[in-house]
Amino acid sequence: MKAGRIFVSLLAAILLSHLLIALPATAVLAASVTISPPSSPVNKTITVSGTGFTANNPYTITFAYDTPLSVRVGNGIVSDNGEIPPTPFNVPVIPGGAYTIRIATFGDTAEHVSRAFLVEAEIDLDRSYGPVGDVASVDGTGFAAVKNVIIYFGSQAVGSAQTDETGRFSNATFTVPESPRGEHPVTAVDAAENFAKDNYSTRESVNMSPTSGMPGTEILLSGTGFKADRPFTVSFNDQVVSPVAPEPRTDDMGSFGYFFTVPQRPNGTYVVEVSDGANQAKADFIIEPGISLSPTTGTPGTELKVAGNGFSGQVTVKYDEQIVATTMADPAGDVSAIFDAPPGIPGSHTITISDGINTKTTTFTVESTASTASTAVPAPMPLSPAAGTETETTPHFDWRDASDSPLPLTYTLQIASDVDFTAIALEKKGLTESEYTVTEAEKLKPGGRSAPYYWRIKAVDSAASESAWSITPSFYVGSTLAPARWGLYILIGLGVLVIVLLSFVLGRKTSYR
Repeated sequence: MKAGRIFVSLLAAILLSHLLIALPATAVLAASVTISPPSSPVNKTITVSGTGFTANNPYTITFAYDTPLSVRVGNGIVSDNGEIPPTPFNVPVIPGGAYTIRIATFGDTAEHVSRAFLVEAEIDLDRSYGPVGDVASVDGTGFAAVKNVIIYFGSQAVGSAQTDETGRFSNATFTVPESPRGEHPVTAVDAAENFAKDNYSTRESVNMSPTSGMPGTEILLSGTGFKADRPFTVSFNDQVVSPVAPEPRTDDMGSFGYFFTVPQRPNGTYVVEVSDGANQAKADFIIEPGISLSPTTGTPGTELKVAGNGFSGQVTVKYDEQIVATTMADPAGDVSAIFDAPPGIPGSHTITISDGINTKTTTFTVESTASTASTAVPAPMPLSPAAGTETETTPHFDWRDASDSPLPLTYTLQIASDVDFTAIALEKKGLTESEYTVTEAEKLKPGGRSAPYYWRIKAVDSAASESAWSITPSFYVGSTLAPARWGLYILIGLGVLVIVLLSFVLGRKTSYR
């Protein structure tokens, strides 16, 4: 009996041990990982944490697990309650897309849990607002590696860029297109359809041409970035210069072009303002000494009227370098003068108004006419001195008018000591009469027949067409007393003196007898 009881006890012990082995251990909670936020651009901070891991096991956190871009971003020891504390880190600069974040523990009970994370594309503008025509710059990250990126302003493609191996681009510029005032999306899209958006706010602006001038100047205002399809007003130093009805309006892009005339004002800087009611843009216009000419083209002899403003006191008007008028500015600084265009060659000639301090210029264009182009200027005919004649040191020259010319004429006179006119003794240009007398200051050196002079003339019309040179008569300037005659006159004088002396002596002797 005792042996039987022992056997039963032993059998029960064996069965109990097998039963204990078959019973499961206490249940363990499944490990989990939390990522916050689940997506982000690069260089932004995200946080990874975990629960349900085996206590006191070492762990690592890996970003972009199982890729060439894999990087460890955290490590530590699992807490006693199986938690991995929140671990913050910055998203590395890598191409955009989905990546794995993996937490792995090590020990007798190793565990690993992976979660997906999305690297988002992002762009950054160097400015958030500005006018149409402004040049903005875009930087981007989180795009596909080595891909072309198109930049859109609204729906209009305005620029492009190329990403590097990390999916990044920088300094991609674009010009703000015509657009009405307000916020507009700027979007960058790569070939893998990664995209990012930022906003740009178009602001109003106005350009003016010209930016300076005199009263009466016509100004073109070009406006952009105003509200679409809105009436606007134009003011010149707070004086409205645009019509009340019908009011000018912007177009559907918030743009306009508008002409107005500068009102009468003294010299100075004035503010031109454009307003659509809610938005205003301004530009400065400078009224300065100005000049106008009427007509601006013509032929020599055309009557010209020149006017200017911003002058004071006596004013001189010049045509090229020739003074053609002098006048006085009125109290308002206005001045005007009328004169005939002087003779001159076809082309541009400068007209200048100056009071000694303020100077302004404009241009008069002398036109070539059919008559001036087709009619040759006749050569003058020399009259006096005739060939071979003797003259004084200040001879008088006379020639026949070249009267067949249709335009006013002047003459050029040349006197030379050689027949080829390489040694010019005297030259006179712009002679308005067909004669000239040499002055004392210009008198010719006497040389007699052995040293003759030669003279010639040509005619020049007001279109600067020249005749051929005339024939070249010779003349000579006689000596007042030739050297050979000086000796003769001296001998005669001495002889007379001797006779007078002898007569005086003989007369005295006779009287003494």
